[in-house]
Order: sequence, then C-alpha cells, then structure tokens
Amino acid sequence: MQNSDFGLLTSRDLEPVFWTPERLGRVSAWWGHVPFAFWLIDKCEPRLFVELGTHDTWAGDPHAGAYGEDVCMSN
Repeated sequence: MQNSDFGLLTSRDLEPVFWTPERLGRVSAWWGHVPFAFWLIDKCEPRLFVELGTHDTWAGDPHAGAYGEDVCMSN
C-alpha cells in the first residue's frame, strides 16, 4: 500500500462514517447502512430528505420489526 492510498482512508471526508447514531440500542435490520447514509447526507447536503420504504403491512415485518399505529400518518 502506498502512502497516498492510506491518505484516502484517513481523509476528513470519511468523518461522517464514524458518527454515532442517536438511536443506539434499537433493533434494526438497517444498521449496516447507517455509515453510508451519514456520509451521503453530509456530502450531498440535501434541502429535503424523504424516507421511502414498504412493508408487508403498516405493522412491520420480520426483518424490520413491529410498528405501532403511529407510523401510519396522513395529512
């Protein structure tokens, strides 16, 4: 490995990958995506963020866990 290659791994651009999530301790199938999501949001600086997803029902599924009635909101 060349020194320039190592510099990429220690770059401040990767700092968001090491941020600590606020919801530690909650069970989720998505924890592996958190470092990339932190980095992506930091680099793109979106003005609006929308989470899209689907489950078998609004009650959740075996992979994501169970949800209460509060997750299905309408305006």
